[in-house]
Amino acid sequence: MLPCLKPRQHVLSIVSKKIKKGDLVVVKDSLNSKFVKRVMWVDDEKFKVVSDNKNYPSHITDKALSNDNLIGKVILKF
Repeated sequence: MLPCLKPRQHVLSIVSKKIKKGDLVVVKDSLNSKFVKRVMWVDDEKFKVVSDNKNYPSHITDKALSNDNLIGKVILKF
């Protein structure tokens, strides 16, 4: 997630389904792997995310996600 997040940096997130374009969110895939990504667009019950670091593509950015994939919204980086 460079340039926003650096290696070994931690995030604090809250459980929330209220997200908007530009938010950092924690999402999970079908294997329950967790990712921190940026919201690209939000529709009623779907949203799409992108990576801030374009050098490392992710399979989770290739499709629209449902609210079931959303773990929480990042509120603090440290």
